[in-house]
Amino acid sequence: MDTEIPGPLAPRKEFAMARTHSPYPPTFRAEAVELARTSGKEVPQLA
Repeated sequence: MDTEIPGPLAPRKEFAMARTHSPYPPTFRAEAVELARTSGKEVPQLA
C-alpha cells in the first residue's frame, strides 16, 4: 500500500532562501527615512 499523498494535499517542504544583499543601500534607506520624517505626512499616506 502506498502511503504518499499526491497532489495539493501532500506535505510541503519549505526552504527559506537567504538574501545575499539588502534591496536598497544604507544611504538610500537613511534618506527615505529622513524624507518620511520631515514630510509631515502620516505613514499610510507615504505607503
